[in-house]
Parts: sequence; C-alpha cells; structure tokens
Amino acid sequence: MNIEKGEDQPLCSEVENSINHPSASVGLSEAAPSGQERRIYILLLAVSFLMILCTAILKLDYLTGVLIGCLLIILNFHWTARFVHNLIRVRKVQAMNLIFYLSKFAFSAFVLFGALIYFDFPPLALLLGLSNIVIAVMIYSVITSIRNPA
Repeated sequence: MNIEKGEDQPLCSEVENSINHPSASVGLSEAAPSGQERRIYILLLAVSFLMILCTAILKLDYLTGVLIGCLLIILNFHWTARFVHNLIRVRKVQAMNLIFYLSKFAFSAFVLFGALIYFDFPPLALLLGLSNIVIAVMIYSVITSIRNPA
C-alpha cells in the first residue's frame, strides 16, 4: 500500500528520511530526558502523591493497592522512556533492550497477579493506582493546549 503525500514522494520514505537525518538525534545526551518527558514525569509523580495522600487521609483500605498501582505505573513509564530514548539514540533495536522492554510487561503482570490473588488487594484500589498515568497525561494535555492554543 503506497500512501502518497502529493509531491509523488511516498510518506513512508519521508518518515525514513526524517529519522535518518543527522539532526534527528541532536541534543540527545545519555541521561537527559526531553522537557516534555520530564514534565509528564513530574505530573505523574504529583498525581501519584495526591492519590496516595487522599487515600491515606480518607482512611480507605485502598492505600496499599493504590501505592502498588502508582509505583508500577511510574516504573513502567520510566522503563519505557529509557527504552525509547535508547532506541532513538542508537537508531536500531538491540535484542537485549527488546527483551528488557517486553519483560517489564511480565513483571507488571506478576505483580498485579500476586497483589490480587495472594494478598487480596481490592481490584478497584489497583485500578485507581494504575489510572494515574491517564490523569497525568490529561492534565498535561490541558496545560499544553492552554499554553499553545491552535
């Protein structure tokens, strides 16, 4: 399937050219995340802290489930950001990085399974903890749309 842009140049080759362009990875240091990633990470930490704080203040039995869900999402976001950063910097998928990236899903499933089956955490508590990424991205989208109206 060949998707044309209008200038008789396929869109997929245009994307390949932009990826292979020498300036595609300019300014990517080994450990420095982008400003956008950093802002989402800070919002994620703030939303997680507020969720845990509200659960503790209201003395709900959901505290440990929310805490585990928040920590799991924070770790997954961190691991995914590092994987994508390495993927962009190196410009190829290395087998070890791919195995590590896929193993984070197995780790998450193992933690959630153990929390639900062996420790009897309420599923709603885990769901609340896991939803903090959605809330953080929604807040980031609202802030970005207010700053840069279309």
